[in-house]
Amino acid sequence: MKQFFLCLLLASGTAALHAQVAVQAHQHDQSPYHEVDLTDNHFIKNLPEPIASDVRSSGAISFSMIGTAYNAFTILTTGQNQVDYNPDINTVTFLHRHNNGTTGGSGGLSFDVSTDGGDSWPDINVALSPNYNAGSETMNGGNRYPSGAIYNPLGNTDPNNAYMVGVGPSLLMSAAGWGYHFQVSARIPDGANVDENYVYTYGDDYFPYGLTQNADGSMWYLLPKFLDDDASDPARDYNAFIVYKGIFNTGTNAIDWAPMDTISPNFRVADYFTTAGLENCATGSAHNLEFSPDGMTGYITIMGSTVTAPVNGPAPLVYKTTDGGDTWNALPDYDFAALPSIATHIAPLGPPNLPYFADYDITVDDNGTLHMFNEIAPRFSGAADSAFFTSIPAGGDGSFNGLFHLYTTDGTDWVANRVDSIEVSDGEIPLAGSTPVAVTVQPQVARSIDGSKIFFSWSHTDPELLLTNDLPNLYIRGYDTDDDEYTFIRIPTAGTAVDNTIFWPTTAPTVIESGSEHDFQYATVFCQPDASDAGSPVQFFYIGGAGFDDGDFGLASPPATADFSFSGTPDNIVSFTNLSADADTYVWDFGDGTALSSLTNPTHTYTTVGTYNVCLTAKNDGTPATDDTFCDDVEVTNIVNGIGDPALDAALELFPNPSNGVVNITAEGYSNLTVEVFNLLGETMTPATVFNGTMQLDLSNMSNGTYLVKVTSEAGVSTRSVSISR
Repeated sequence: MKQFFLCLLLASGTAALHAQVAVQAHQHDQSPYHEVDLTDNHFIKNLPEPIASDVRSSGAISFSMIGTAYNAFTILTTGQNQVDYNPDINTVTFLHRHNNGTTGGSGGLSFDVSTDGGDSWPDINVALSPNYNAGSETMNGGNRYPSGAIYNPLGNTDPNNAYMVGVGPSLLMSAAGWGYHFQVSARIPDGANVDENYVYTYGDDYFPYGLTQNADGSMWYLLPKFLDDDASDPARDYNAFIVYKGIFNTGTNAIDWAPMDTISPNFRVADYFTTAGLENCATGSAHNLEFSPDGMTGYITIMGSTVTAPVNGPAPLVYKTTDGGDTWNALPDYDFAALPSIATHIAPLGPPNLPYFADYDITVDDNGTLHMFNEIAPRFSGAADSAFFTSIPAGGDGSFNGLFHLYTTDGTDWVANRVDSIEVSDGEIPLAGSTPVAVTVQPQVARSIDGSKIFFSWSHTDPELLLTNDLPNLYIRGYDTDDDEYTFIRIPTAGTAVDNTIFWPTTAPTVIESGSEHDFQYATVFCQPDASDAGSPVQFFYIGGAGFDDGDFGLASPPATADFSFSGTPDNIVSFTNLSADADTYVWDFGDGTALSSLTNPTHTYTTVGTYNVCLTAKNDGTPATDDTFCDDVEVTNIVNGIGDPALDAALELFPNPSNGVVNITAEGYSNLTVEVFNLLGETMTPATVFNGTMQLDLSNMSNGTYLVKVTSEAGVSTRSVSISR
């Protein structure tokens, strides 16, 4: 068993902290790889667009290459909101450490912007830190882990009047570690009116999270503070959180920030920290802040354990406002181990069976309900220091971890539903000269514009491929707050050009409702790091077209969607390509009165000239079962190569298909057959060959691609398509 604890990075951190450090301190045991070659992890630098996926997805999924960064230490934390979307100006932004090769080195900041809802990204690497880039910020050792949000004036519909706003931690120049934070802004999309401010507090600032614009136009974020500037003081701890409010100043074209309130939980202290010489480690972490759509109800969440908590260990501590942020009040402590769904779906390492709350994200719906999306692991409770440990079964089997949707309005009544199991342990990307960087499941949550629907996203590897999260895809699911209904789980990136390379995805807090593919589309950016070193330059991509429709809520599996294309060479021999999604079985009606076909990609021979209405019905045997029919006209202008033989068509089998070049042909009960092979241009690829019901067709000299195999009997012909793939 491997134990690990949640410990905050300190202002007095090591030199490694000063340079590059990932703030996910927890890592799971690593299990041996399955037979998967990780030397070529499908990493790409150029993508065709759009890219259609037919693996548990619907619609055209596209990927836009946007900004870069000197390394991965800009996107790793779940608490960041780096992507934002504003529906009033249909604008998506992504804030990151600036592009690899940009003047000023890796500590500068920039943003990428799309003013057409993510369809195009003409403005990349717009500067947000010109003073740092020029070297005039003498105390700043580099900006890290930025959060970004759009400030849009109330009633504005022109992106040119909006601003990109960013906050985040900065490193001290004079000493290793964190110590203050930045507040930056610039006009969208040209980067004019830059305001670059660094709050120097000499060692007691940490990571500001929860950056958001409230309904009244004000901006907010939550900043944790160390209460003692003396890093050597054992009493120094981390139990103050400053609520910042910002008002846009039309005279200076910048945000005027001011602290509004201080949240100070009475944290419980763990004996482990003293005995291990880690007195400066904190008992609270993973903070966030969010408001409801109307702006009046808001929540602050902190993972920690108070002296009055029923169970000692990291769990959600919640503060609530009902007056738009003017006052914040603590909600009651809660025993989350008592929730049946959590107790049922995590591994029993006790007794008692205790949850360990790790990465999470939050949103607030139209009813003022707090929604949390949490990674929860089992926690061993037999040792005095167990409050800050979690244990994963040996071998990296994380099947008893889970992603949970929790919600409450008052802190006394909580609901917890499992969204999905985590069936892999954390992956890792090597980091030259240091500990590898963890590839976590990265739970993210968003809401519809009106707040009536909640949307989850996370990064996960198919456990059939690997038991560590080194080949991740994007997973998504939705929830309707009014009807208490979830959607199925969709994996929109599976089967695409970026299959298994969705590292550290970050999603905007609001989904796009004007997208072309779904009623609700995610605005998500992911990272493709260097597979051999997380400290090397990384490329960011924006995902377009991933989402759900209104009809998906309440369905346990995705509805089938029928679609096909066809090619008609030779003239009356038509090859059909099945483009259906989320279907198990198929029924083809070729429109000429012949027998129906259940083949996935059939080839059909028409015997007379004419126009035929071909219909494909795609069926899904899920819960509930669904079907969909798509029809298209096929025009046959010339008849060649004889008439069809329905009996031969039923008896004919070709396998394997796809093939590496050798295809077995069988037609039980037939003799004196002739076989020919054509390409899709109608050109003859092999001479006619006679066989008696069984033969082995050697196509090993042909290039990869699809070919038509025509078999002729005394009664007529039958055709099949075969794919050559090596």
